[in-house]
Amino acid sequence: MMDWNQLRERWQTSTNAEAPVEAVEALRARDQKLRNTVKRRDLLETGVALLMMPFFVGLAWFSASSDHWVRAGFALFLGLWAGFVPVRLWLARKRMPTPHPESSLREYLAEERAALIAQARMLESIWIWYLGPCAFGVLGLTFSTRAPTLGTWIYAVIVLGFCAVLGRANHDAARTKFRAMADDIGRQLQTLNKEPDA
Repeated sequence: MMDWNQLRERWQTSTNAEAPVEAVEALRARDQKLRNTVKRRDLLETGVALLMMPFFVGLAWFSASSDHWVRAGFALFLGLWAGFVPVRLWLARKRMPTPHPESSLREYLAEERAALIAQARMLESIWIWYLGPCAFGVLGLTFSTRAPTLGTWIYAVIVLGFCAVLGRANHDAARTKFRAMADDIGRQLQTLNKEPDA
């Protein structure tokens, strides 16, 4: 088994090492920065969702008591969706491994790579679990509350356009951050696999 410190010492004392210690340190720094970004994103999304959830559940209750069942259904749907989002983010973040001194560097990097790919897939599937349900609920609530006028159609186009921009931004983040980092870790693993165990 070889941990980060052992790897650093080995590469620093080796004259023919294929990967300098700076490469591993750069991966660690980049990994920590990405983890912090994910944590901030999750906290923001969770906070917004938890603020929205009681509003939509309350609206569903009020609408149902006024016999506006379609509006109540869409409001309840949005309330449930707002409760689901933090759970989905928490489950994805929970899969990210924590380095332990007793685990080998190869094991940790393999787990980290798998977690980064899972984060990328989560962002790439954002239309399924985040944007699609949100747009469906918001537009359903809008059209169940107001008659379809030019204003409501313009609002619908704005909502869908905003979702499209967010979807594109998430696909780009998945490709340029998470998948790029996973590729870097994959290259690092290839280098480590050429090195004999300490």
